[in-house]
Order: sequence, then C-alpha cells, then structure tokens
Amino acid sequence: MPSTVDFNTVSTVGLESSPVPAALAGLPANEARYFKNKFDHVFTVEPASKAKSTIDWVHRILKEERDIVIRLVRSKRRASRSTTSESPLSSTRAVCR
Repeated sequence: MPSTVDFNTVSTVGLESSPVPAALAGLPANEARYFKNKFDHVFTVEPASKAKSTIDWVHRILKEERDIVIRLVRSKRRASRSTTSESPLSSTRAVCR
C-alpha cells in the first residue's frame, strides 16, 4: 500500500534503518512539495513494481521537459556474497542520457 508523503509534517517513517533519519526526512518532503505545486500530484512512496503508471508518467515528463531518458542497466557479473545485507538492486544502475 502506498504511503503519502506529507510535506507540511516531515516524518521519518521508512527511514528508521538510516543512521541519520532526521536529516534524510526532508528529501521526500521537498519532492512532495515540488510535485504538488508543479503537477498537483500527491507524492506517495510505494514499491516500483506496483507504481508502473506513475513511473511511466514521470519518465514522460522528464523526456518532454528536460530531454532526460532514464534506463536501467543490469550488470552481467553476479553480486558478491557478503555478511552485510545488500540491496537486491546492488548490480543495477540508472543511466541518464
């Protein structure tokens, strides 16, 4: 279920695992304010697999307004095993052109 980011009341929800959650909390709040003011869009956070239409919409805006194209490039090498927890996207990077 998506979580709405409230830019009036900055929250650290979802940032509990960070060593500096209070410092990071302002980032989604700033994004939420920008999207609300520019596009009248309520900024929500949810897994990318469940937000395909929103991701496509943002990609279209970036392409049309800024000529920015984002594509994911998967590394062919396998991520090394580690005792620390790694992101499942550790072998994926975003490329802008």
